[in-house]
Amino acid sequence: PKPKPKPAPTPARPKADEPDRHFEAMATFVFGSATLAEDGEQALQTAAATYCMRRRLMMRLIPCPASIENDALARGRVTVAQDWLVSNGIPPEAIEFGKEMRTAVGEPGVVCQILLHNDTVLRDFYLMVAEGEKKADVGTKDTIRISEWLEESFDCRVH
Repeated sequence: PKPKPKPAPTPARPKADEPDRHFEAMATFVFGSATLAEDGEQALQTAAATYCMRRRLMMRLIPCPASIENDALARGRVTVAQDWLVSNGIPPEAIEFGKEMRTAVGEPGVVCQILLHNDTVLRDFYLMVAEGEKKADVGTKDTIRISEWLEESFDCRVH
């Protein structure tokens, strides 16, 4: 008699194409100027360090001017932020520009979003955790470590 073929494994859950969250930080600028504030540079340093730890991540830059500042200044700040990131080792293809523009509540600047779209391991880790799985059951030590870094260093925005 022929041996029975092994049944195909059934996936535990369908994989979503889109992540359920992103992370962001505000790179602040001097009011009325395209000059990075000191804490704005620190925010960009944190974003650059994060990319260096996890090179599949993407960044999206979103202008966030004060209500009385003009669009040209806001776009100029995005260019300054991009130039700073590129000069600090982030490849231009890892940076995209947001279509939206936000109005600053506090200090003006550029919102730097950390996107999980190209990092399927991290994206799937967060999707499984959102479904109720324990981090230790679905993530490696490295994945858990970077998730803790993201959660400590940035604001998490669940979609």
